[in-house]
Amino acid sequence: MLPVIIPPQPQPVLDSNLFQTAWYLFLQAVKDAISDGIELIQYGPSADRVLFDATDLVNGSLWFETDTFLIQQWNAPTAKWIPLPLASANGATGTDTVGTVFAGGIATTVGAIPISSGPTSQTVTSNLIGTVYHNTSAKPRWVSISAFSAAVAATLDIFTDASNPPITQITHSQYQATPSESPVMFIVLPGNFYMAVGVNVTLAFWVEWE
Repeated sequence: MLPVIIPPQPQPVLDSNLFQTAWYLFLQAVKDAISDGIELIQYGPSADRVLFDATDLVNGSLWFETDTFLIQQWNAPTAKWIPLPLASANGATGTDTVGTVFAGGIATTVGAIPISSGPTSQTVTSNLIGTVYHNTSAKPRWVSISAFSAAVAATLDIFTDASNPPITQITHSQYQATPSESPVMFIVLPGNFYMAVGVNVTLAFWVEWE
């Protein structure tokens, strides 16, 4: 059984925008502790992570995003990167907490990791139904679409995934043959595309948060 590796506490990962030696040695020790698979720890900007072929990564591998200071964990069964809810490499803000990261089936104690913040911006967009949009940021995007129908039957469907155009349908709204209006809310993962497809509907509001 591999030993539990304790990270430096309570030091932030960065010190004056420089990667601290203590944290580098900790991450290197974690990587060296894994004897199978390819690279437990990855480094680089979020755009490189989106383009990276993670097919052969060990389940639970981590990616430290050097531009966003977020830590993403590879989920092999779903083939998706998942942002750790208590993981942020930016030690300047947040509340220290203690959790456990399961990497390749090995429990590694993680301490003094600041909680990352939620959405910090709101935009009332001029987006259109039937057009494909792309979440190019490194953060999940919250979307709310309000549409209404006249005195006819109508539908509004949402599609989102990594394809362009997206092919995975995640919601279906059906309006009765009377005047009606209803909002639809969903989340777009970093790097994914999204599109609203409507029949006999008129867009009222399209609002996004990041």
